[in-house]
Amino acid sequence: MVHASRAEQATALLAETMVEDEEAEWPEVANAQYLEEGRGARARNYGVLGAYGRAIFWSVGIMAVAFGVFLLLRAV
Repeated sequence: MVHASRAEQATALLAETMVEDEEAEWPEVANAQYLEEGRGARARNYGVLGAYGRAIFWSVGIMAVAFGVFLLLRAV
């Protein structure tokens, strides 16, 4: 998006910078050979039941902490 009076300059600039014939060579990732050979742990898949279980677990835990803080503040 350029001003109309500078459209020709912008087109010329784009023509200079855009190269269609040459393929740009991307540098190799530093650890590419290690990434291919990686035997790390795969992503966990808990499923729907596991997702609900985790949500309930954390919700109850947060409520327990909040209730504990409430009891401590009330005792003082």
